[in-house]
Amino acid sequence: MLFMGSSLIKAPLWYTDNAINRNVVRYTEHHKAEYFEQQAKLRGFNYTAFNMGIDGAYASDLLLLLDKLISNSRKPQLIICAISPREFFANWFFPARATPTFKQLYEPADYLKTGYLYASDELDWLDGAWTQLLPLRRQNTLYKDALSHFYASLLSSTHDAERSQKGADIESALSADPGQSDLCANYALTSMRTKIKLYYNQKNCFKRFLELASRKRQTLLIVNLPLSPGAQSKIYKPIQTDYNAFLKELQKSGQVNIMDLQADTELCETDNFVDAWHLNGKGGKILIARLIEWLHKQRPCAHSAISSQP
Repeated sequence: MLFMGSSLIKAPLWYTDNAINRNVVRYTEHHKAEYFEQQAKLRGFNYTAFNMGIDGAYASDLLLLLDKLISNSRKPQLIICAISPREFFANWFFPARATPTFKQLYEPADYLKTGYLYASDELDWLDGAWTQLLPLRRQNTLYKDALSHFYASLLSSTHDAERSQKGADIESALSADPGQSDLCANYALTSMRTKIKLYYNQKNCFKRFLELASRKRQTLLIVNLPLSPGAQSKIYKPIQTDYNAFLKELQKSGQVNIMDLQADTELCETDNFVDAWHLNGKGGKILIARLIEWLHKQRPCAHSAISSQP
């Protein structure tokens, strides 16, 4: 079996492993889940688990990874995919077209299938498709995208928390008057519009992720990870509202297993986080206990993954 997600799942798995094995490799090279395996074994499960959490991963990165992972007959018998609103709109280092996963795995054929999810209009789509075919142009575009994203983040960061507290609906946010004298506020507004569009594109990517898993008969457990109050305050309220509605829609469909840990008051306590976003070792142990308890209650699903290989 394997874990998929961003640093939000990678971090707690590393912290819990580091607590039981001081010789564990450094965080950036860590891809195991030893503490999870150990605790699962105590409940009668014999898992071999692989940690594929990737720093800064978007939902689109998860789609690319899943497509490569289950393209042949040998696939994981169980995937635990950890998500939060962050995977749908926030990456402090890269735009969606410049993540390490995108640069390593994206191919022209992929762009023909999902290119519009990275584009704002038809011309942008054509430019992206052309970029995928020319390596030098592609590299130049990746650098420009990364620099532009970083610059916009610097200019808008002081306005993000203030705007997220207003809780304005998405339509009013998009139609807000851009004719403000404050240049920095204009950049913040542009950043907000970009994030809203990115959110919807990434939500569509995640829907495709679920469709692909269903088509390939891949067993999934989707885990909505908890965020600290500080992290929640940085998420635009209309995005958080839409994200919550999206999860409820998935739960009602009954087509995918979902564990919502944002409502877990014990896990959401501040001392379970190493920062606003990432669970620490204490929080990681609670998270793993919740996962194993869920698997214990889902014995038919769990037994299908016994002795699974990554």
